[in-house]
Amino acid sequence: MDGGLSSSIGIGGGGDTTTATVTVDVPLLLPFVGSGWSVTKEATMPNDEDPAAY
Repeated sequence: MDGGLSSSIGIGGGGDTTTATVTVDVPLLLPFVGSGWSVTKEATMPNDEDPAAY
């Protein structure tokens, strides 16, 4: 991702899975047309190991 883009990352979950959510703010190409928008993507993966084992 380009360093000029603004983004936020959230990680959550519990139990058997962990979910990561990334939101990227998309800049306007024409400043006088509408407002900016964002793109969000979420991925959920199973937890491989039991955290209680540590």
